[in-house]
Amino acid sequence: MIVEFKRPTMLNGAEISALSLDLESLSGDDLIELEASYRALNRGKYIPVPNIETGFQCLVAAFAAKVNPKEISALPAKDFTKVCEAVRDFLLE
Repeated sequence: MIVEFKRPTMLNGAEISALSLDLESLSGDDLIELEASYRALNRGKYIPVPNIETGFQCLVAAFAAKVNPKEISALPAKDFTKVCEAVRDFLLE
């Protein structure tokens, strides 16, 4: 899946205008591991459905794009939202 950005942005030191998310290659084990990581990062916080949490979507996007989650969360708000929505739609499909 390709997420097009509104304007070119920097990611991993390179200017890009889109982000490739290889969501189809994720396994159930990947998602379980990512959820465990997300819950560990948010200890004490009630998280009934991680799939709809932008923080979890950010972790999944970073894993699928093979970048650091900080690179995803540092995107401009509109682009960050587009990436998270793409992951959310994939997870809830």
